[in-house]
Amino acid sequence: MINENIKGKDWRKVDFSIALIYPNVYKIGMSSYSIRLLYSLINRYDNIECERLFLPDIKIKYPASKDFSSINSLRSIENKRLPFDFDILGFSLHFENDYRNILWILEKAKIPLSYQERFKSIIQGRSKYPLIIGGGPVVTSNPTPFQKIFDVFFIGDAEQNLDLFFKQYLRYKDNHISFEEFLYLSSQIKGLFVPSLNNNIQRGI
Repeated sequence: MINENIKGKDWRKVDFSIALIYPNVYKIGMSSYSIRLLYSLINRYDNIECERLFLPDIKIKYPASKDFSSINSLRSIENKRLPFDFDILGFSLHFENDYRNILWILEKAKIPLSYQERFKSIIQGRSKYPLIIGGGPVVTSNPTPFQKIFDVFFIGDAEQNLDLFFKQYLRYKDNHISFEEFLYLSSQIKGLFVPSLNNNIQRGI
């Protein structure tokens, strides 16, 4: 049974929204302390709304292009929103076996798997896809297998870097800086790795 534990924010009245995604079913995801912690920490920001999203607990087919289940199975717990309705999709990666679930979620949501394709679309003004960020023990150990997918990685504990990262993202969201500038500034934050810039990683404590 799903405990919805709704924080009660109106996503239309915040500066931006985040889908905190655990790429497995609800029961497994909510057994993760880090998911519960991040959900609580992010929702402490009055101007940010964070909702949870999990892999549907139904029989699915891989790849998603061969799966004919409804996209509605990918709606968030709190406000039943779809992945592409959010500004940021934050994946928490705990097991290598969940890698294909990340691909499934993005493909099912019609979000390009390649950060290069999304970047090109944003720069050309054709479409504004959610920012795709990743963290968790699998990423901290070795982000390389995921480099072509994610825009930004949190290496090590994310909590101490969230505030500065959110401030830079809000500057981008408010059109004070470009997307390229946002990525560069993110790469200067300790514990953040931006694959498109291949910056040196300074792990968060």
